[in-house]
Amino acid sequence: MRALRNALLPLVLVMSSGCCATVDLIRSEYTAADRATYDAIAPAYLKYVKEDASIDDDEKKTRERTVTTWDMRLKNAEAPVVVAPEGE
Repeated sequence: MRALRNALLPLVLVMSSGCCATVDLIRSEYTAADRATYDAIAPAYLKYVKEDASIDDDEKKTRERTVTTWDMRLKNAEAPVVVAPEGE
């Protein structure tokens, strides 16, 4: 059993490293699509919120804050990942 485990360990390590790269690619494609959606929708939506007299000021602030936090999440997802050196 131990010999089998030792023989399979390198295979498992190689397979898992490819999986991470695939996840990163999917994540970056999702973020790019979400950014394109934001860029297409947010400006018109904010204009609508600003100009709609039926929306009170508190609701306008809530809706503007929602768009702002969407942009903040996108900026965070778009930022490069910094990996700290081992031991820090």
